[in-house]
This record gives sequence, C-alpha cells and structure tokens, in this order.
Amino acid sequence: MNHRLRRDGIVRYPQYTHGGFASFILAWAYFLSAVTVAPSEAIAAVTYMSTWLPQLTVSGVLTPLGVVVATREVRQKLSKLREGRRKWDILRKTAKAIEELAKREQCSCGCWEDYWEC
Repeated sequence: MNHRLRRDGIVRYPQYTHGGFASFILAWAYFLSAVTVAPSEAIAAVTYMSTWLPQLTVSGVLTPLGVVVATREVRQKLSKLREGRRKWDILRKTAKAIEELAKREQCSCGCWEDYWEC
C-alpha cells in the first residue's frame, strides 16, 4: 500500500482502515456539513440583524428582503472560501514543484535527471 499523503485523505484514510462503507458514510457526512454551514450562518446572521431591521423576519421566518440579504451573505462566504482554496492550491503546487526540484540533482554523467533514474 502506498503511504503517501493523499488529496482526498478525509475519505481515503477511513477507507484504508475501516473499509468502503465507513468511507462512504463519512464522505456524505462531510458533504452535508460543508453544504449546510454557509446557509445556516447566513440565516443566523439575518435573524440577528432583524433585531435592528425588523422587516427582515416575521415571527422568525425570513421575509423576501431577508432572503435577499441571506443570499448575499451566502455568496460572500462562498467567495471567501473560493479565495482561500485558490491560495491553498497555489501553496500546494509551489511546494510540490520545490519537492520535485529537490529530487533532481546533477548526476556524475553531467545530466540533470531524477536522482533515482540516472
């Protein structure tokens, strides 16, 4: 078995240790939690804002204006997540490139090949 770090580790490692079904359940639980966090936070923020702007909710239910404000909040949160993901991808790819360059060194024959292949 390959013991390298995996990109999908949150699902892959339980599959290695507990099997496919446990991995499947964990993947769906993670997906549902990721999908529901931003809307839940937006609704909570709009409900909190309704103490200052009562027209956002009527007896605890969002009004059309409240839905617009909540949608705006969700879009802002998702754009921040995407920006963080882009930064993480750039950092990860840079680290991978440095790792690959570190593996390469000049061989005794004078060429720049992978250390293990020349």
